Amino acid sequence: MQRGAGAQLAPPDPRVLPLPPTLEAVWHGLAERNAISDSTLAIHVASAFKLAVANLDGVTAEALAIIPEKVARKVAALPLRVDGKTLVIAVSDPSSMEIEQQIGFITRQRLVMEIAPPADIRGGLDWHYGPSAGAK
Repeated sequence: MQRGAGAQLAPPDPRVLPLPPTLEAVWHGLAERNAISDSTLAIHVASAFKLAVANLDGVTAEALAIIPEKVARKVAALPLRVDGKTLVIAVSDPSSMEIEQQIGFITRQRLVMEIAPPADIRGGLDWHYGPSAGAK
């Protein structure tokens, strides 16, 4: 992944990742290895994919009502807002075909992805849908 003007981000140290590695662990490991915050990594990921960085403070009830909690948690996507026939979602892995397939199928809306760290998305899901069964 590019960092700034042509510099590369170093990959996370595989010796410190859990087996199997989670997206959240890889994300945090990548940020830690490059001495940047998870939020700064979100800026790098957004830039690499030419996407916006998500503002998780702007979640609307309309967007939350469109995606069932179980699906949102499964694909780690936080619905943010609806704009006509477009649903804006926060994700950490914009290359995930599962996100597009699952949410696109359920909503039948055009999806626009914005980037946020996985821990922030998990926190947003817990805040808006309630704590997950594993967190209770």
